[in-house]
Amino acid sequence: MTTIVGVQYKNGFVLAADSQITDNDRPFISQDVPKIAQVGDYVLAGAGVSSYCDIILFRSEEHTSELQSH
Repeated sequence: MTTIVGVQYKNGFVLAADSQITDNDRPFISQDVPKIAQVGDYVLAGAGVSSYCDIILFRSEEHTSELQSH
């Protein structure tokens, strides 16, 4: 189970997530698999199947790059 916590304050926000991931039903700690990422002006947080989170993150990065190039 992933835990992601967000707190908004007057001039910003803080997001935090645990670093445990599960691969083939084996949980382990990984600093290489981000659960929170900044894409342009947005901050995304993901939980669940990491491949789905990767798709959303990478597609968002591509879309942001396209918007910035115009």
